[in-house]
Amino acid sequence: MFLLHQNSLTSVDFSSCRLEGLFLYWLFENNTKFTELRVRNCSFTVLQLPLHPLTSMRGIDVSDNNITGQIPDKNISSVLPNLQYLNLSRNHIQGSISREFGKMSLFRTLDLSNNHLSEEIPKNISRDGSQLKNLKLSNNRLYGPVFPCLKYLEELYLDNNTLYGSIPNGFLNSSLQVLSLSYNNLVGKLPSLIGNFSNLAKLSLSNNHLEGTIPTCLVEHQPLLYLEVSNNNLTGYVPPFVNSSMTYIHLSNNR
Repeated sequence: MFLLHQNSLTSVDFSSCRLEGLFLYWLFENNTKFTELRVRNCSFTVLQLPLHPLTSMRGIDVSDNNITGQIPDKNISSVLPNLQYLNLSRNHIQGSISREFGKMSLFRTLDLSNNHLSEEIPKNISRDGSQLKNLKLSNNRLYGPVFPCLKYLEELYLDNNTLYGSIPNGFLNSSLQVLSLSYNNLVGKLPSLIGNFSNLAKLSLSNNHLEGTIPTCLVEHQPLLYLEVSNNNLTGYVPPFVNSSMTYIHLSNNR
């Protein structure tokens, strides 16, 4: 293959090809100035990190493959220290979410959705100083409490897991635009503090065990366009949505 003899590549896109087997780790070894690699919708089965640090790498997308096993976690933060975007969604990855991700200070987007990940979400993923804006962990087998939001987080997808407990007040300090926690085991009341999120446009909390009433401040929250709280244990008076800017409201199967 001609790629074996290339040593100055910076970006490669093999999406929707018929590549299969081991991940193309040898591309990393021959091309130390790589900034982006996309191999979506192929048939790779094993994810392997480069043997030496790639300080120029900014984005990796290997979604929609057949990758199994666990995420390599021994040295990912030192091998890819400047990585900003990682998409491993729609594979068959098992095990826990590596604590190494919490050490990657330049991370902007991490998508591990639609895998078989289990155990708790590591707390250091929400450490101070993190630049993470988009975190997608939907459709896994994660359990444990919901961690406080990151300061800069804009989109958080944790739906279709087995998270429990209440929604933490730590969300108050976030700049969230999308919060999706549907299909979990959350309890407690809808936090009235959610209405203070100046940028929140989508809130999905359906199919949990939430109680209490719908806070008026949530309905009056002008940026909110999408509200999904069906299949909970909500009770009481439904606030009027006359002055609301919402385009989608789903409240069915409550009390």
